[in-house]
Amino acid sequence: MPLTGNYGSIVWYNSPDEVNRLKALSHEALRDELVAAFPDCLGKVNKVLGFASFPLKRQHAQDYVKPGVVLVGDAAHMINPLAGQGVNIGLLDAAALGEVLIDAAKKGLEIGDLAVLKRYEKLRRNENLKMMTVMDIFYRVFSNEVLPVKFIRNLGLGLAERILPAKNKVMRSAMGLEGNLPKLAKGERIV
Repeated sequence: MPLTGNYGSIVWYNSPDEVNRLKALSHEALRDELVAAFPDCLGKVNKVLGFASFPLKRQHAQDYVKPGVVLVGDAAHMINPLAGQGVNIGLLDAAALGEVLIDAAKKGLEIGDLAVLKRYEKLRRNENLKMMTVMDIFYRVFSNEVLPVKFIRNLGLGLAERILPAKNKVMRSAMGLEGNLPKLAKGERIV
């Protein structure tokens, strides 16, 4: 991710053993590993100024709303970073919350009322859980090197490439264009 000036931040996830190996390297040796692992289009990596690591885990809040509190995006759920879906579902959360609050205001309801906020939770909780589960399955299937799993995965990918309705449905889902979408996500006005 680009930062100001000639700086950037790189997010690199890997197996726990490999992360431990990389963490033990000097800044210079880590720079060499980055250069070897990432494409040239990133630009020249001159120096590593610092690094940190943390385990990736899936988390999903038991409640998205409580009196005086609404959880949206990463505050409500953490998802495997595969395909950037965390950002997508966070934006859908924000769109759904906006829709619920505008609808409540139009009806003269108190937008902070727990019953109003529960509508947002009802709209998003199951949708987010579905996407989180799909991303977990993709991660397990695509990171698995067991030969029968690889064979079935490759067979499935080949079929999906040839069956256009299935391919289009998967693509639309990955882009956040399928499912129980907020009006904003469908390009509809809510005002």
